[in-house]
Amino acid sequence: MVGTVQHNKRSFFVGALPGLPPVEPGREFLVEAGYLPARTRDGKGAVRDNAHLYFMLHRAMYKPKKRKLIVWLNGGPGCSSFDGSMMEIGAWRFENGKLGWTKLGGSWNEYADVLYVDQPVGTGFSYVQNDGYAKSLTQVGEEFLIFLRNFVSEYPEYDRQRHKDRGPGGAVDVYITGESFAGEYIPYIANSILTVGNSAPIKLAGIAIGNGDMDPKAQSGSEVDTLVDAGIWKANGPEVQEMKSTVQKCQEALAKDEIPHIRYPECDAILHKVLNISTHKRNDTEYCINSYDLRLEDTSPACGMNWPNELAATYTFLRKSEVRKALHVDQINKPEAWIECNTAVSRSLRAESRKSKASVSLLPHLLDSQLPILLFAGDKDIICNYLGLKRMVDTLEWSGKRGLDGTPLDWRINGELVGTWHADRNLTFVRVYNASHMVAYDQPLPAHDMMLRFMGVDMNLGANAAALNTSTVGLDARILVPDRGKTHIPGHATPSSRLPLSSAEKLVSPPTSTATDNKSGALADRNSHFDLWGNVFVIALVALAVAGCLLVRRRVRMRPVRYQAVEPYQAGMDVDPNAQVSVPPSMEHDMEMEPFALGDEEEVMTPK
Repeated sequence: MVGTVQHNKRSFFVGALPGLPPVEPGREFLVEAGYLPARTRDGKGAVRDNAHLYFMLHRAMYKPKKRKLIVWLNGGPGCSSFDGSMMEIGAWRFENGKLGWTKLGGSWNEYADVLYVDQPVGTGFSYVQNDGYAKSLTQVGEEFLIFLRNFVSEYPEYDRQRHKDRGPGGAVDVYITGESFAGEYIPYIANSILTVGNSAPIKLAGIAIGNGDMDPKAQSGSEVDTLVDAGIWKANGPEVQEMKSTVQKCQEALAKDEIPHIRYPECDAILHKVLNISTHKRNDTEYCINSYDLRLEDTSPACGMNWPNELAATYTFLRKSEVRKALHVDQINKPEAWIECNTAVSRSLRAESRKSKASVSLLPHLLDSQLPILLFAGDKDIICNYLGLKRMVDTLEWSGKRGLDGTPLDWRINGELVGTWHADRNLTFVRVYNASHMVAYDQPLPAHDMMLRFMGVDMNLGANAAALNTSTVGLDARILVPDRGKTHIPGHATPSSRLPLSSAEKLVSPPTSTATDNKSGALADRNSHFDLWGNVFVIALVALAVAGCLLVRRRVRMRPVRYQAVEPYQAGMDVDPNAQVSVPPSMEHDMEMEPFALGDEEEVMTPK
């Protein structure tokens, strides 16, 4: 019989990670990882079903004026958050099969602590006995709340109760973030936290969801419109005609419910058919469109499940015994090799997902509770695409009004148009140009800037930061990050193993106007955005930034912060306080959008 393993703070410390090169001086940070209970009897006492969630905590490299904690979840359901840590927002990434450090400006733990969690139980390195997987999103929310209580018990610096004597602003701001099917998880988790009121273990300061699976009524059928909008299909072409009956059946199923459920088989069939229509043979091999990036194609029937290109290296890395040992993977309770998405977790939630209310139904309450919400969408995704999310926002009612007032603002980094920004009544909706389902994979610097803006981080820049990245939303300008002269952090180029769709090669840059949605096939060249006044404005911003640096030359240079839980390096601890810590963020490849789309329980298309 497998017993419950007792964990403690001392066992969480992670030293050097095998295969990771030495960190650049000044970017050191602490990493801790391990397990905490997520299911107890009657919410307290002994652990039930030996249910434990695996976590990895990356402390901030640099200390902002007010400490922040970002919690990152991938989707699926059942996809590991190592996707996020190793391919999206983490401190290290694979390049040409080798693990290395993310370029400055691309890692979310530069100015905030980041907590990656494999959840629900059974996901990634997490475990549970007796096939006791979560059966509803309400249960997912409740068990994550138990995990958070155990987390702040181990790390009281994040405990809301510990700081309540300092007033509402005393506790650490916590933001729960994620993508794809995390669009269902996160509102349910946030609702669980708000429901317990003042006894909540953390100070929830906001939630952020990228390309989320949230609203079947608004999102179903938008796959077709997205391909038409991209110029891949014609508005009245044969592909669109072939899709009409499938979309109609979905709409009829949705019409039966005033509040939509999470999943409808009739609506899941839409993506399945899109992929079938796109399938074609070339050199005796069948290819189809990549459901996570319409600019790419993949072999059939994967249609994107082999993507990103770094996924294979992530599998190899996380299955190494020395890596598992370094990351404190429980060899007794989790002897199985790491997999990106656990279909058993997905299957367990399947029946209930056809009864549970879609998370969009929770958004009005969360917004009216004054909880800031960021919804962002890479505009090259198909499975949880921008158009579907825009329709959801446009029809959402809260605070006595429908949709967002005003018009979207241009969002630029270093003068380059990277998206649009629309904020009103606690809701921020961001379109990220030329980004896939995994926004930070393609656009790491804009994704990081977006999160820093949402959290209101003051980065406490040092006077020697001669080269700076500038960020503007409308007329609101700020300095993004010092970049030591490297002013562009590229996303991932199209992998050689993925073949770009010939019809998608037209998709070069975003539309020129942000006031309305242009549905043109061939998009104008990005340089058309840079008129004379735009250039003058950017030059003025850079001049102001340099002047600001000169004025603060005497300020102390920003130093890396080494946070440690409670009492750092107590006597007797078997860790070296001077050791260089280099631990890669957990990597996950969660196909987060259509967890139950294909009907075959063993080969489901999951929203990462």
